[in-house]
Amino acid sequence: MIAEIGARAITTMAVNIGPVLKSGSLDPELLETANTWFSRSWWGLMIAGGITAMAACATVAFLILQFWSSNIKERFSDERIAANEAETKRAIADSDSAKEGTARANEHIAELTAQAEEARRETAQAKLELQQIRFPRSINLEKFQERIANCP
Repeated sequence: MIAEIGARAITTMAVNIGPVLKSGSLDPELLETANTWFSRSWWGLMIAGGITAMAACATVAFLILQFWSSNIKERFSDERIAANEAETKRAIADSDSAKEGTARANEHIAELTAQAEEARRETAQAKLELQQIRFPRSINLEKFQERIANCP
């Protein structure tokens, strides 16, 4: 049964295909126009393909250039980073030695301040002793009474 249905379908297709294979009358001018546009489109396709190929080659060339230049930039940035790290270590060492110098200077200032304070105390004591020698602060009662008695 399936074979019968398949045979009928093939027969029907063969009968119906006949008019499709027979071409109608073609206008020769239409064929000439089609041939002209076919050759033009072929050349256009070749030119566009050439431009695309050149663009692909340029893209590859620029990618290689980008890769090369990024490697050089990375190498120089690594050197710059190493130089900056060395300079930072040197600056830290200088800062530490400056801090030590500042600490020594502060200790010296504290010693000098203590010496100055001692010198001020000694100067004040000496001035007091000098004043006591020049102008005695104690009054002799007998001398005071004599002087008062002699006063009019």
